Amino acid sequence: MVFMKKPALILVAITLFALTAGQTSAAMRSDPKTPDEVIRVFYKWYITAIDGGTDPFTKDRTTLKRYVTQRFITQIERDEKNGFDADELLQTQDLEKEWADSVNVSKISIRGASATAIVTFGTENYPRVTVTLLKEAGVWKIDRVRNAAQ
Repeated sequence: MVFMKKPALILVAITLFALTAGQTSAAMRSDPKTPDEVIRVFYKWYITAIDGGTDPFTKDRTTLKRYVTQRFITQIERDEKNGFDADELLQTQDLEKEWADSVNVSKISIRGASATAIVTFGTENYPRVTVTLLKEAGVWKIDRVRNAAQ
């Protein structure tokens, strides 16, 4: 049996702690904190998922719930069952994979626990949507998307 001397054991413990702390802080940095970060990260993920053939409402619901309120998810599912045939998060029936890398967010208007922005995709500014987010338990989530042209 090999015994470590106390200084070596302390060095191992400090190294493990530093590695774990680094991973935790890196994970925390990757979570979007501001409404505009949430919008950009969400739409990049969402458009990429759909373009890749993944339905976020069935295949990656956990990620969807990170960015969208349960109230809005329920409304979208209800609207789909009632025949709404456009994508409610994009307000269009079309989708261009290039949109994932060109999410344009206007200046955010924040009022208490609510934030609103105009979002466009690509260079043609189509679609153009008004995105409203709510702050739930300290996390901004998309709660409503409307066609900004109306």
